[in-house]
Amino acid sequence: MKKFEWRKELKELYLPKKEPTKVEVPKMKFFTIEGSGNPNTSEQFHGNT
Repeated sequence: MKKFEWRKELKELYLPKKEPTKVEVPKMKFFTIEGSGNPNTSEQFHGNT
């Protein structure tokens, strides 16, 4: 699997210019994790592993 280098592939989204510009954001898949606190130490982030 090829590594996706987002800073190179999507420069207009992640590296801001000095002047405001209009950009079109492509559809992307993402996920979220619910919880609060430090994910390394908080019990809310621990699963049944």
